[in-house]
Amino acid sequence: MAFADIPDQEKAKKLIRNQLKSERLSHAYLFLGPVGVGQIELAKTLAKTYFCENMDGDSCEECTQCIKVRHSNHPDFDLLEAEDNKDQIGIDLIRDLQKRIAYRPYEAQHRFFIISGADQMTEQAANSLLKTLEEPPDYATLILIAKDDSKVLPTILSRCQQIRFEYLSDEILTSYFKQQGVKEENLKLMVRLAKGSLVQAEKIINNREIFQKRNQVFQFFIDLADKSRVEVFREVEKWKKWYGEGLPLFDLLIDWYRDIIIIEGVKNSLINNDDYLNSIKSLRKKYSRAELIQELELIREINASINANVKIELALQYLLLKLRIKRCKYEKSSRSNISSGR
Repeated sequence: MAFADIPDQEKAKKLIRNQLKSERLSHAYLFLGPVGVGQIELAKTLAKTYFCENMDGDSCEECTQCIKVRHSNHPDFDLLEAEDNKDQIGIDLIRDLQKRIAYRPYEAQHRFFIISGADQMTEQAANSLLKTLEEPPDYATLILIAKDDSKVLPTILSRCQQIRFEYLSDEILTSYFKQQGVKEENLKLMVRLAKGSLVQAEKIINNREIFQKRNQVFQFFIDLADKSRVEVFREVEKWKKWYGEGLPLFDLLIDWYRDIIIIEGVKNSLINNDDYLNSIKSLRKKYSRAELIQELELIREINASINANVKIELALQYLLLKLRIKRCKYEKSSRSNISSGR
């Protein structure tokens, strides 16, 4: 992928290209932004363009040097990331980096090291990396990629040139989904669920049954007050499996509640789940805005707890049982008000 092929991120691309042209590369960069918006692609393109045999200001994608970087087998290019079974970058990986960076370039005049998930380093790993950043060799450039700069040591932040990446535009994602053969009527939902990220978009494409699963989730929520505890536990088993397969479950639920909460004040065209318009209007009449907001906040809290490593099964059981109790209370109170003539 050449600079011209990387979607959006014009500011980041311009800055890197200018520094390449003027031969003033930084010893360390920190690419900040959401996952899957082009950070790794730009880091690879930087290395390819530097190594490129044709030297025309962009990677040619055809020479031996460009091909080696593209396939991650160039001796002067390394991409480091957490192992598949781990969610953190540990001290061993950083020590391995330090051993490699001690050697001068093999084929080129410079070396490039990319650390993907730099905000997932353990404290010990981050402190070890800091030593390298304090005294970097003049023949190497480190590119750290992170989503959350608050999880990166301030001392590391201060030693890197920070470049921010933006979410990809809806136009880029729409074009991507069309290229993948997505039907026109499904584009709106899929672009929204992609959340500005091609990585997320690829997950959605690979989750072929996303619309069928979405319909089952929504229908269960519509009838939640009538569900038994046994039915709740059975549903949790399905949701747990779907979540593990990449279904953006909490994005769907948050989007669902957003529609119910705002339905009274906006045009129907602004409702995201407009194929459920009648159900959304019915639920809005049944529950107050305050009640719906409370439920939405509970969903956000459960999502945050799962991200903090609470077991998905227990979290979903708690969520659905809690919402079921709330719904039953709302409906009992509503029936009581009707019978008393309030």
